[in-house]
Amino acid sequence: DHKVEPISTADYYRLYGIFASSRYPFSGSELPGFSAGESVLLVSPTGWAQLPVEHRRGIEGLRATIARTLANHPAQDDLDRKRQRLAKDVKRYQEVRGRGEFDVALRTSIDDQDIRIREEVSRLDNSVRKLWDDLKGTERLAGLERAYAMREAEPRDAHVQVAGDPFDPGPLVRRGVPLRLAGGQQLEIPDGQSGRLELARWLTSPDNPLTPRVAVNYIWQFHFGKGIVSTSDDFGLGGSAPTHPELLDWLARQFIDNGWSVKHMHRLILSSKTWRLSSVSRQKSLAIDPTNLWYWRFDRRRRDAESIRDGVMQAAATLKLERPGPHPFPPESNWKYSQHGPFKAVYESSHRSVYLMTQRLQRHPFLTLFDGPDTSRPTPRRKNTAKALQALYLRNSPFIHQQAQSLSRHLIAVEPDRRQRVRRAIQRAWSREPMAGEVDGVLAYIDQYARKWQQDSEKRSGGASQLVLEYRFDGDAKDSSGKKRHGSLVGDPTFIAGHNGQCVSLDGDGDYVDSGAILDLGDAFAVECWVRPGPTQAVYADIFGNHLGRGSRGFVLQQKGTATNQFTGSFGVGGEAWVISDPIVLAAGKWQHVAMVRTPSKLQLFVDGKLGAEVASAAAVRPSELSFRVGLGITLLKRCFRGDIDDLRVFRGVPDRYRSRMTPRQIELAAWSSYSRLLLTANEFLYVD
Repeated sequence: DHKVEPISTADYYRLYGIFASSRYPFSGSELPGFSAGESVLLVSPTGWAQLPVEHRRGIEGLRATIARTLANHPAQDDLDRKRQRLAKDVKRYQEVRGRGEFDVALRTSIDDQDIRIREEVSRLDNSVRKLWDDLKGTERLAGLERAYAMREAEPRDAHVQVAGDPFDPGPLVRRGVPLRLAGGQQLEIPDGQSGRLELARWLTSPDNPLTPRVAVNYIWQFHFGKGIVSTSDDFGLGGSAPTHPELLDWLARQFIDNGWSVKHMHRLILSSKTWRLSSVSRQKSLAIDPTNLWYWRFDRRRRDAESIRDGVMQAAATLKLERPGPHPFPPESNWKYSQHGPFKAVYESSHRSVYLMTQRLQRHPFLTLFDGPDTSRPTPRRKNTAKALQALYLRNSPFIHQQAQSLSRHLIAVEPDRRQRVRRAIQRAWSREPMAGEVDGVLAYIDQYARKWQQDSEKRSGGASQLVLEYRFDGDAKDSSGKKRHGSLVGDPTFIAGHNGQCVSLDGDGDYVDSGAILDLGDAFAVECWVRPGPTQAVYADIFGNHLGRGSRGFVLQQKGTATNQFTGSFGVGGEAWVISDPIVLAAGKWQHVAMVRTPSKLQLFVDGKLGAEVASAAAVRPSELSFRVGLGITLLKRCFRGDIDDLRVFRGVPDRYRSRMTPRQIELAAWSSYSRLLLTANEFLYVD
């Protein structure tokens, strides 16, 4: 018998008999290659009768083949002999126990025989696995599915197992419920049935003294953070007594009288004065009732994980209220015994959290972070923690940023007036009207954010540009920028018809143009020109640059090794380190416009006005003492460029055509998204107060 509760040994076996008379599939029976007989075919008699004849015949034929194969299997005779021997030994063992004695060797032999019989049954099942798989395939062709569910087995009352030994039976106990809870009326279980249906009806009967009280206590606990019975999973003598027993009884009666409606109980509690109390503390009341036993105020607490997730999406107008379709499970052929695959821990979903897939071995990261239920065990009462990781998530997670953007887009779309937009935002997120001066404060924040964003955008794109060098190559290498950085021709470059007037033609054998100028362009600059590459190039040929390998200084537009006419941009950051982009591919014999653009945050290569390659880096460009050169970017003559170059320009800063400035619409959206993020992560949103 139970040490504390008024539950006898016989009471346990009353319930045990019901479940021992039921059949349920073993864990993993849904995997491919396992018996389809362990799961339940989802079809009613009417639905079965409406199936096409060929489908019914195919399914019935395979069922008959499975039954015939099992019945005629050679192992059946051996299995019968083992069962007969076990039955004799069990009978002999029970006679020994009846005399008050114990035979260790005999008891060990019985366990061993029982294991061998189970192994034999498993081998029999293995012999028809291919047939079971064919049967499941035929059922699917007929549009039928199977479910992992319980069903009726051979009904029987259970014997008390003396000292827990299944082979040492005590008195036979009729199936039913604990006498203390039965109220003098035990279950009437019809012949041939397990009793599960009768147990379910008893659990939900208005006469059941326990179920409605437990249910309303959980609902009360959900809203107040504590139940009327604080041990919500233990209403017995080992648990706590109800603080307000009359209230608990009244709520239980309300629950029953209103059709066991959970929605009615939510409305009843939420409309009560108790729930609508303020959480403001008063010193006098706090001294009298520090634990708030008598509900003189509301206990402030954070919303549960599901409410936070659903509330964020509801406010952002992204929550889908309809019931979703099936989970995107991988193909059944990929299912294995593994907690690592093939199922993901998270399936992206915009539906309510109640529809999220629950996994036993992998918890949803968001629900776990905000104290969601442990899916591997009962969670009668959740924790309500406040951790730094929660704050970091709310500040940095892509989910929150996406929802904030969605909310800001919604607000901008539905409300053109900015003041009314703030009012609508506060109503939507915090369910109240703005306080005095609150709208003005919000608009001041949004305007300040937009100005700062505009300034940062200017900085990120490199700021205004200034032309510092320009070679048109119309018969000479004079600088037309006004800076008088006229170039010197090295080798024997020639001037021929170019893209715009004349151009400089370089033979790749010592030809280049030296500006003679040491250019320290900082961390925002652009170099552009028209170029017509030759069919072959030297290894690491340079179109332009001023880089020095020792100490990693300067910048260069350089061929990627022996990859003919594939050019990468790079700049030195010191310490023998370089920031190098992916290559752009230039066509030989064709004029193309190329530009190397450096902003404080990235290096970009453009071909004919389109971005061809990009690498992010906030590292500072280390200036070079080498003069800027065209057709060569280093001191090694063997790396001279072969081809034609026209209209080369160097800018300090970045010209508008290469700057990815944010539009006024984008800046407005960014500012309202920032405010929306504040709305969705503020305590006023996260806490019930």
